[in-house]
Amino acid sequence: PLERLALLHSRPAPQVLERVRAALQPYAPTGELLVVEAGPTFVTHVGPGGVGVAVVQAVKPGRN
Repeated sequence: PLERLALLHSRPAPQVLERVRAALQPYAPTGELLVVEAGPTFVTHVGPGGVGVAVVQAVKPGRN
């Protein structure tokens, strides 16, 4: 299970960002999908208009 879900972007076309956001929203834990403009390291590797997903997996009970 996921603990957090985020959509990273480097200013894609608004319709692209909305389409990806809508596709990811059902998977966001507690309905909270973070949408964040990415920093220079991300943009250097994917270029302008890129999108990415960051996840934090929930710790399963009994595992450290």
